[in-house]
Amino acid sequence: MASSAEWRRYPIYRASPRAAGRRPGERVRLLAWPALLWRALGPEYRQRRLNLFQRAVLGLLLAGRRTAVEISERLVLHRDFVALILVQLASLGLLDASHRPISDRSAKALADDDDFDADLVVGRVVSDPFSGQLWPRFIEREFSVAEVEVNPRGWPEVVSGSAGAPRRESAFVVSMPDPPRVEPPSPDAILWATRQHRRGYDEQERDELPPARLAGAQCLDAEPERALVLLRVRVLSGEWTVDDPVDVGDHPFFQRMIEQRIDDERKRGKSSALSDWLVPPLEDADPTLGALQASARHAAENRLPRPAICGDQGLWERIVAMQRARLEADLVGSPADKHDDVAVKAQQALEHVVAGILREDRHRDDLTRLHKTDEALNKQLYEACAKECGFETPLPKTLVGARAGKVRQAFESRQGSLRPLVLAALLGASARETHPFRLASGRCPTLLRVLNSVASTRDPAAHGGQSPRQQETIDVVEHAYQALEALLPE
Repeated sequence: MASSAEWRRYPIYRASPRAAGRRPGERVRLLAWPALLWRALGPEYRQRRLNLFQRAVLGLLLAGRRTAVEISERLVLHRDFVALILVQLASLGLLDASHRPISDRSAKALADDDDFDADLVVGRVVSDPFSGQLWPRFIEREFSVAEVEVNPRGWPEVVSGSAGAPRRESAFVVSMPDPPRVEPPSPDAILWATRQHRRGYDEQERDELPPARLAGAQCLDAEPERALVLLRVRVLSGEWTVDDPVDVGDHPFFQRMIEQRIDDERKRGKSSALSDWLVPPLEDADPTLGALQASARHAAENRLPRPAICGDQGLWERIVAMQRARLEADLVGSPADKHDDVAVKAQQALEHVVAGILREDRHRDDLTRLHKTDEALNKQLYEACAKECGFETPLPKTLVGARAGKVRQAFESRQGSLRPLVLAALLGASARETHPFRLASGRCPTLLRVLNSVASTRDPAAHGGQSPRQQETIDVVEHAYQALEALLPE
């Protein structure tokens, strides 16, 4: 997923002009998917003059078949139906009174009866930055820019509806890969996308067009526009589909594109936050407490095996509580304040780990460098300690802004909120090579920022502020696991 700042570098487009209604019990969610947009020349679409049956009958007439009986036997069609088609072709001026083809006119009509004109138009094709594969779409109109507001935690909310009754929907943002797979589409690929747009998706269908048209189609951009395109995901009874972002209805290509991304994440040994967002582990709309607890334990064990906990039952209970709160927040009809519980329990699990590190590895001398009143000097000290340990700097202002008295109290009591506990442990880590924080920096150089992000989500949730949105809830659980994996011994 993207960071709360990264997504702002890209425009967010709403491609589909309209959406189907919801079925009973169906949840509709917005997914902001990274995309590379290319301007391209492609053949203009036109309505076919002849239908499938008319083309088949006319082709057989030009091949020397003369009677309705012959043609009906070859095409396995009723002779009366073939006779009707002959009358239709004659009314179009392609057959004479005897229902014989007018050679030049009929042959030309059959050869030119394509759903694409020789004229070229400027449109857009879209490639996936993960695989480089082209979407099966050639878009002749411009995408509309979605109206987006930034919530207090920096995540996008898509605004729709009227000015008097606006509707706000949180969007799950997938990160643009770094670097993306940038491959300018070939003329053949552009023509394939154009045909697929009109004929439906078929991976094996790659019809040949005349060489003149193939030569005319081309990509007009040396570099693509990088953007996020909103995909509408529908979840019902544990199954999910993706609406076509350009046309009406769902489309299997976009579902396969997302499934491939999830598979790639799992092959790298990572838990897929995207998969969890799409279909939470619980399918029962009203599960029992026992079912919630069992699902929470299962999800926690999949992400963080019990041996990694090293027999710390208190930590294990806090991790399961965090996971259970996440499941409860995802239930249909769950109140918004359930998301508060997720952030609070995620921080409690991390506070338990950091406090345990302070109990096992601390020296009184660690506090001697901490100034009692000069906060600016202490901020410089924290930055120097982080750099010495190998963490990424500069540190977030909200982290180094913790008051010295709270850091001192956290050090002495091995209790307190997350930020003071982290800073107290950091002082010791800079002095000892074997300190768990220093060892964790090699596994996760961004650990201090990750821990601070959990605290930033938890603070308003615990003190009556705005409840986290769904994506913040997903983020805070992912960040908690990321920190636990770095801090717990391998």
